[in-house]
Amino acid sequence: MSVPDARPVEEFDSHPWRFESQATDAQRRGQVEFAAELARRLPLKLGEACYLSPQAYIFPDSLTLGDRCVVAAGVRLHGTLTAGDHCSINLHASVIGQVRMGSWVRIAAGAMIAGFDHVSDDPEKPIAQQGVSTKGIEIGDDVWIGANAVVTDGVRIGSHCIVAAGAVVTRDVPDYALVGGNPARLIRDRRRPRGSPPADALLAEVDVFDARIGEEWPAILAEHAAPPGQPSWYQDPRNAGRAPFRADCDAIQIAAMFGAVPPPFGREDWIARLQALQDPATGLCFNPDTPDAVRRDPPADPGGDNLYNILCVGYALECLGAAFRHPVAWASRLDPAALQRALDGLPWAERGWSSGAWVDALGTAYYLNARDFADPGQLTTLIGWLTTRASATTGLWSGPGGDDWLQPVNGFYRLTRGTYAQFGLPLPYAERTIDSVLAHLRRYGGFEPTGFNACNVLDVVHPLMLCARQTNHRAVEITEALRLLLAAALRHYQPGRGFAFSRGERPGLQGTEMWLSIVALILTHLGLADAARFRLVGVHRWGPALPADRIRWPER
Repeated sequence: MSVPDARPVEEFDSHPWRFESQATDAQRRGQVEFAAELARRLPLKLGEACYLSPQAYIFPDSLTLGDRCVVAAGVRLHGTLTAGDHCSINLHASVIGQVRMGSWVRIAAGAMIAGFDHVSDDPEKPIAQQGVSTKGIEIGDDVWIGANAVVTDGVRIGSHCIVAAGAVVTRDVPDYALVGGNPARLIRDRRRPRGSPPADALLAEVDVFDARIGEEWPAILAEHAAPPGQPSWYQDPRNAGRAPFRADCDAIQIAAMFGAVPPPFGREDWIARLQALQDPATGLCFNPDTPDAVRRDPPADPGGDNLYNILCVGYALECLGAAFRHPVAWASRLDPAALQRALDGLPWAERGWSSGAWVDALGTAYYLNARDFADPGQLTTLIGWLTTRASATTGLWSGPGGDDWLQPVNGFYRLTRGTYAQFGLPLPYAERTIDSVLAHLRRYGGFEPTGFNACNVLDVVHPLMLCARQTNHRAVEITEALRLLLAAALRHYQPGRGFAFSRGERPGLQGTEMWLSIVALILTHLGLADAARFRLVGVHRWGPALPADRIRWPER
């Protein structure tokens, strides 16, 4: 093992690439002696003209460097590392675990290449006592990994790639890709000049759709203006009777995807209208036809419209930069025993979707209460119950009806959207879930022959993406499945009219908001979010809204 010595720091410790051309004879002899001493004590194999800073932390299980590789001060090398020729690992970068890289790889200052991961499957056992797993990292030739970037275990980075500074790479990167962000996504193919049209035919369709929807969304909203005298400004063929103000919320979310506020009101007027829908006693937004008895004692009705209004109105206010005036007391009043009784009483066996919808509403209520009123309620009880009830075989929370997995898969989306996804928590069995969802998608023929509607497609897309953040299991199949669904979604758009929720229906605001979100989600997974002018917001935004480690937990 080598640790930094006490000698004065030299220029080459921070600029090791200068050693070959600028070192004195004495400095070269000193480096030869230092490398020879390392090789006597460590499993080390060096090519010609390498430079290893004596200020680096070098304690590998095995280290093989090709010709003219350089290692700067503060670098940590641990595990099994193999590198080709002309590689440089710069100030305070870490290359640990099992890592294999080609030639001409440049790892900038502060980067972390972590070819291992901690095991954390047992929630009852400290993570530090569960050991580590190693899939390894492979990096091709001619790759630049930017400052403070992170590459996680199991990733393969192709040749001629650039990983932008600060990127977090969690999935494979194809040759010639420029990726950035957290998680890293494709910014462009380096073989295409900036601003050039995409070579992929599907991406060309995305460009056409993006230009069209960018021009047509205001007219789509205008087409759904309600007649005078209605309780809401907008109307929708799917929600005119059951949830009349959902159309307003969908219009707000569509406009927010383009960075706008929908007419005819300004932001403050929209906020006042939505906040006035909330019942101060329960924190819920009741539909107009809700009986007084239900208003006084809201039922634990799985999938009920009044509970969905927590999402509908809550996220519309979020799109406007506002919040409810009152906590969602329906959720905050549930003590641990009452919550567990309610969860146990949900119809998981026969109505997985409805049960998941109830959990989605509760998780969203906890999110809104934690964000705006510092009250996360019984979130830990909820997550604990869910984590112990997930099936280790399917990754889902309920089983099929016969051989039909629609209820459990759609229920998985609703349940995880409001809990695991919303709070940035790992899923219990991500790989098994991927197997189940892909099998369900095959049973339905990709929804081409039957079942083609926004719910069914969204409830496959989001779970696959959520699981793919955790594992590379069947990554190629997931990407191909999402590309096919993206192509189908683009074909479903009716120019000038928007999206129908399902085939055979009239276009509406609910269909337009959901399908537009589906397109944006898939583009995000493909690393092409910047290819579109619209962004994910509201109910279907991507990424944790309030990671659990940022919640202000009350003192008990």
